[in-house]
Amino acid sequence: NVNITVIGGNAPVNWSWTSSDPAFVDPGGNATTLDPLDGGSYTVSIVDNLGCTKDTTFTINEPNALQLTAVITNVSCNGLIDGDIDISPSGGSGNYFFDWDNDGTGDNDDNEDLNSLSQGTFCLSLIDQAQISCKLDTCFSILEPNTLFIGSTSVVEISCADSLNGAIDINPIG
Repeated sequence: NVNITVIGGNAPVNWSWTSSDPAFVDPGGNATTLDPLDGGSYTVSIVDNLGCTKDTTFTINEPNALQLTAVITNVSCNGLIDGDIDISPSGGSGNYFFDWDNDGTGDNDDNEDLNSLSQGTFCLSLIDQAQISCKLDTCFSILEPNTLFIGSTSVVEISCADSLNGAIDINPIG
């Protein structure tokens, strides 16, 4: 927010506001406080009764939006628990709370990454520590391959002793 106090000049003193934010609208009425504000520059132009002017510009900095990238490692074989989610957050203040839904607590004290996962969906709230109302919610899926089994077999017996004409034919599935 921006809060000003106008002192001096020859009464009456009036002012107006402009901004680099295209959505900004001057609240009028010689407003002394602008709140809430998006990031950008805000200029107050003050004019007194004698036409003396003073312009002052204020800059409101806005952090980059929260973002993350993730490297997903799916379960290697059906039934194993070796999946991983490795995230790399960015934006905001650079300090984060992590709340993964797999522990069911909503306590914002989880580790950044998840390891030794089975197949399933895992959701994360990435929260900026400096501004806890700034958060990014997203979900990731860990997949596992189908169960491996032999669908059908065919066995051909050896016709005579010491012959090499036997065979086994299998049809693996999964």
